[in-house]
Amino acid sequence: MQSEIKQQSSPENSPEHHHQQDCGLDKMNFSDSHVAGTLTERVCTEVENVFREKGKYTALRTQVFELMTPRQMLSSSLRQEPGLTTPSAQTLHRAISATETRTNFNLHMWFVASLSVFEPIDFQPNTHSRAQHIREWRNSISSWNLRNFTGIAFPEDSTWALYETHRIGSSTKALPFLRRAVYHCAWGSRMGQAYVPEIDFVPGTILYVTYAQSEYAPEPLRRFLEHTDNVLRIRISGVDTTTRNQALETELTRQQLPKDLWYSVIAKLLVARLPLQPVLLMQLFQIQASWRRALRNRSRPVEAYLQLYLHYRDKMARRLTEPLANHKNASENLNILSRQILEDGLQWFKLPDIHEAALDLLWHAFEVTGGYHGAVHYTDYVRLVFGDLTEFRRKLVVKAFSKMDPNLSGHVKLLDLRRFYAAPVWAVKELGSKVYFPSNDLEQVFRQLAASPEKVDFSEFEAFYQATSITLSGCPVDTVTQTSDSTVLAALMQTNLDLSPNVNDEQFARLIRSCWGI
Repeated sequence: MQSEIKQQSSPENSPEHHHQQDCGLDKMNFSDSHVAGTLTERVCTEVENVFREKGKYTALRTQVFELMTPRQMLSSSLRQEPGLTTPSAQTLHRAISATETRTNFNLHMWFVASLSVFEPIDFQPNTHSRAQHIREWRNSISSWNLRNFTGIAFPEDSTWALYETHRIGSSTKALPFLRRAVYHCAWGSRMGQAYVPEIDFVPGTILYVTYAQSEYAPEPLRRFLEHTDNVLRIRISGVDTTTRNQALETELTRQQLPKDLWYSVIAKLLVARLPLQPVLLMQLFQIQASWRRALRNRSRPVEAYLQLYLHYRDKMARRLTEPLANHKNASENLNILSRQILEDGLQWFKLPDIHEAALDLLWHAFEVTGGYHGAVHYTDYVRLVFGDLTEFRRKLVVKAFSKMDPNLSGHVKLLDLRRFYAAPVWAVKELGSKVYFPSNDLEQVFRQLAASPEKVDFSEFEAFYQATSITLSGCPVDTVTQTSDSTVLAALMQTNLDLSPNVNDEQFARLIRSCWGI
């Protein structure tokens, strides 16, 4: 952390350096370099202003945050599965002891996370091997997307550990998943740099770490790690902001920085950790907002989105298994073929303003955030096209599916789906027919969407609510327009930092709670 702060005054971290980096974008035809440089400076200033307005210049530790306390956080993460009891003091003691530390509990920064994984077998055609995989419900990769992980970070040495909440009979245990260590970024522009928990752990952020024991991983997770060359994607979904800010205050005080500079330093550190440069990130948000509006304008936007999902699944399963001309560069050829299939799919879907610069930006964004080479999974690409679910909405989707799948197998029977579903009568009047699905219609949608005639995978259930979320709008990206400036980008960053539900999330939350009784 000390070197991180010192670097803020170095030439390579100055606004002028960002300007020089952005000058190279001319070749990619993304935007004018002068605009890129000034936007980076403005975003830093706007983020700093947001912090100052929120903090009112008071010490960070005196601020009141809405997120739960560390003990409540651990309790909540262990109670995600239906019927679980509050963790005992012995469970907490074992989790802390496993980190090989004897320091005070209050000095630890707790966080909750989930994995972002997919099934590489999706690239295979509907052959016997795929049918056999579909029958292996207990070994589903989707179960790893449903599982909740609790982490403990130690700001003093930037080490952290991750534990999986595991149910054994009527009790729960925190099983070690990643041992306590300093983990380095394994993908993107920050590759090789150590993660600093108090800065890098922001809700919605994806961490890329190397999973050193992939040979011992369960089979579905091992298949994913083989595809990503052992790079694991960890999504931060909640952080103990009180402890995080205490750690920041302690470090800034130790560095003897004037308090008036604290917010400026923190803002620059956060902007430097954006997955894309601010000018590119703003352009990506503008593209996503435009295409989300175009999707909402269709007569049946949810079904249209799912048609694109099915189109990609079918095309990639067929074409990625064709013989390759050059086996020496198989990974590169699969990457090129994936891009062709995905971009052709957008043309087939007839989205507006599909120009070369937009497609180049989408692909550049994937290369920075994907976490792997070779064949590109269509779900990762579609999330870049339309934007992802917010953490608040994602948790509701996981909670609804977990009610039907308490063992977190990753699949539910179609009959169970219909049995748990209750079509809310109020929705057709208040939200319209675009998001209202009677029981028969919902069952028909999932029969067409599911790869299996008997069961629905969580990834398919999530895709349905991705489409529903876009149709209802209300996500932060929906506020972006072609004239949006640095103020909007700073506000989007602050939304993740606060982790507070947006007032526009009420419709989505009410709909999914009414449908599934959660």
